Amino acid sequence: MNRRFVTRMAAVVAVALGAVGLMAQGVRQHGGMFDFEGRANFIAGYLGLTDAQKAQAKEIFGPAKAEFEQGRGQVQSAREALEKAVKSNASDVEIERAAAALGALHTQHVASMAKRFAKFYTILTPEQKEKAEALRAQMKERVQGMIGRL
Repeated sequence: MNRRFVTRMAAVVAVALGAVGLMAQGVRQHGGMFDFEGRANFIAGYLGLTDAQKAQAKEIFGPAKAEFEQGRGQVQSAREALEKAVKSNASDVEIERAAAALGALHTQHVASMAKRFAKFYTILTPEQKEKAEALRAQMKERVQGMIGRL
């Protein structure tokens, strides 16, 4: 794996993890990525969600907070195992196994969030879907800009 690929994958994962905060409620750690409530309020206001849609969104994304917290610990452990394998000059097979374990956790998280967003998308009006797509495009541009600077 080359460095550019790893950097791009890290950016994709960062966007995916940031997506958890779009509608989940609760966690506040110095704002930013972990300000789930702030993100949820921004998205709700930007899309003009009705109270009924907000309630549905909470049902869809509410469990994501606990999933994120649990997954964060698992990812940290898997990351540490990979780092240990690298620093201990482990065999290629051991490094690949550790990397695959980390990748599997990221895959689970991204798939879970994609399923949630698919459900969320069904509750939006055509106008809200257009706004959501415009916002997604802006986020994609920002990520690509960040990757380009690396």
